[in-house]
Amino acid sequence: SRTRLSEFERHHLTCLSNCSSSCTLTRSFKMKKINKPEKRCKPINTFFLDTKGVLTGICNFGKNRQTHAINLKIIDCKSFKNSNGYPHRKYRAVKGQATSVTVLCNQNRVAYHLDKVVRKRNNG
Repeated sequence: SRTRLSEFERHHLTCLSNCSSSCTLTRSFKMKKINKPEKRCKPINTFFLDTKGVLTGICNFGKNRQTHAINLKIIDCKSFKNSNGYPHRKYRAVKGQATSVTVLCNQNRVAYHLDKVVRKRNNG
């Protein structure tokens, strides 16, 4: 049976299991789907390459706002400044590493909003 993903998972997790770099090929399609409900283009959207389910159950602690130390690869889809608007916005992928994440959780203990990502700085 197929598991139904939350909005948070659809918008921010590139792979839930058996993740490989080939999963990132869908990011342009995913950005179109993410932008569609509001008919506007987000300037940036962060996708976590969560191969081990680190973010699964992040809201299981009963608080509305959860912050966790993590060590996950991320891809930030950043829009080009001179790109067309919705639905034709073009994005570039910027790979990185997240060291901490803060999410907002609803009363059902489901993440619904990515509030903050702390990124590892590249030295050099």
